[in-house]
Amino acid sequence: MKKNAVLACFLAFIACVSTAYAEAKSVVVVELFTSQGCSACPPADALLQDLAEKPHVLALAFHVDYWDYIGWKDTFAQPVFTQRQKTYAKRLGRKHVYTPQMIINGHHDVVGSYAMEIGEILSDEAKEPQAAMIESLAKEGEISLLIKNSDNSRPTPQSEILVIRFRAASQVEIKKGENKGRILSYSNIVTSVSKIGNWRGTGTWKASYASSGTDKVAIIVQGKNQGRIYGSAILP
Repeated sequence: MKKNAVLACFLAFIACVSTAYAEAKSVVVVELFTSQGCSACPPADALLQDLAEKPHVLALAFHVDYWDYIGWKDTFAQPVFTQRQKTYAKRLGRKHVYTPQMIINGHHDVVGSYAMEIGEILSDEAKEPQAAMIESLAKEGEISLLIKNSDNSRPTPQSEILVIRFRAASQVEIKKGENKGRILSYSNIVTSVSKIGNWRGTGTWKASYASSGTDKVAIIVQGKNQGRIYGSAILP
């Protein structure tokens, strides 16, 4: 009974968030730090799957490697993703890293399975217009990008432009560790993060880069040292 009540509350929050998105036309970036070897992570992984279906949410799963020693080596984990989480922890004044953790728009952190709190943060963030507008054009294996200030925003601090590649979905049979015997589903699994340039926060930034592979691609404009996220877009 309690489980059904929590689910009903979560669905109500998601409905409210979706309405806010439709009005604000902002994209909120949600980064989930998770691990296949973490018994507390499957509910957060399922929540990220739901968020990944929302048109104005960029939901990304970063798999970390610091739980590999307890019996199961995460097949998606990379040390660079663990370092990304540690950088957030340092900047946000946290002494430790943990899973599951969600970072929202680069400046909110919350336990990744706390659906009610996440819903409230998403609803608030969706009302804020993106400071950086991202336009793209794909042509003959190359993607051209244009980044500029949105019409209704102030100049932003100097930022980094990141290319995030991610796999849309995958299922994994866990054969050892805390989740032994389970087949777990994952969405928007990050495979790489690359910095392609800096944006001074005003004016226009243009660049092109080669498009390859089958992974989906997102662009994020983020303040230096993994600061606040000012804009994002999933490329076609």
